Amino acid sequence: MYRIDCNGCLCQESNNLVCEENLCLSKKGLIKMEAKKLSGKKCHQNESYGCVQCNCVDRITVCKGIPQCEEREKLTGHAAKMPLALNPDEEKCVPGTMYTVQCNQCYCQLDSTLRCTQKTCLNYAQAMKLEKQRLHLEKHGL
Repeated sequence: MYRIDCNGCLCQESNNLVCEENLCLSKKGLIKMEAKKLSGKKCHQNESYGCVQCNCVDRITVCKGIPQCEEREKLTGHAAKMPLALNPDEEKCVPGTMYTVQCNQCYCQLDSTLRCTQKTCLNYAQAMKLEKQRLHLEKHGL
């Protein structure tokens, strides 16, 4: 079993990955949803959960994302490391290393061949359209 973004994947006997096709939220989107989920409950004190700060206002929890928290995690090294970029036409990969090729995540196998996700890489207009749809879904709690 492998995890690529937020999708679970199984490796078949033919060494092909079969993955779920879930829409994965950004870190910022996940933080916003977590804050919404934690808000509205009874409380006794202020608390924080990762990048979410919850304040106790009139004994009701009011939570929101901590500004620039994701960026601070990246700078301090507490966030996941980004894979290295690789041009497979010009470079050989190092076995056991994760790479980014275009918009796909790849794993370099023992024989120096790449096993990659098969995402369709979007241009700017396509990415903006998808982001608009994601924001709509997030806003409506879907």
